[in-house]
Amino acid sequence: PENRDIPAEWVQLMIDQRKTLEGRQRLAIDSFLICFGLMGMNAIDMFTCSKAKDGIVHYYRTKTTERKDDKAEMYVRIEPCIMAIINDYKGKERLFDFHVRHANSKSFGSALNDGLRQWIKRNKLDKDFTFYSARHTWATIAASKKVDIDYAIVTEGLTHSDASRAMDKIYIRKDWERVWDANAKVLALFRWE
Repeated sequence: PENRDIPAEWVQLMIDQRKTLEGRQRLAIDSFLICFGLMGMNAIDMFTCSKAKDGIVHYYRTKTTERKDDKAEMYVRIEPCIMAIINDYKGKERLFDFHVRHANSKSFGSALNDGLRQWIKRNKLDKDFTFYSARHTWATIAASKKVDIDYAIVTEGLTHSDASRAMDKIYIRKDWERVWDANAKVLALFRWE
């Protein structure tokens, strides 16, 4: 498939505009930024995500959990700039209150994409994109010359498998700190309010 990333300037525009938005646009932009800041957490995983412990989100990526030996296990450190957005959506039983606001993860995902379409139109942008573009954008920026994160770390951050490194995973325990530091470098490219 074609690359679905968006320019870093559009991410900054989201950050700059988020507090002026309302309704679905605000929900969509905030959720996009949360997804981006959590290294591409999918909408369904945001919908079902358990509370963080000591600033770390632990979850199994729903989309690929059945296809991976580690069940697509993820640990993501929540950076302060992202926690500031999460605080607007904190749930009582789960990390987010999206399950209270929406009937199911499908309606949540539809609301996000609808809000993004509205935001794209509002800003007269020349490219359509969906919520899933946050994941592509994080990976593209992480691997770019500006940040220069090693592809292996980007791959780990996305919970993707590298067949050529399958044996490595048996012998080497994943160092989440390296992935978290890479994420912090990506987020440091932006001016967060």
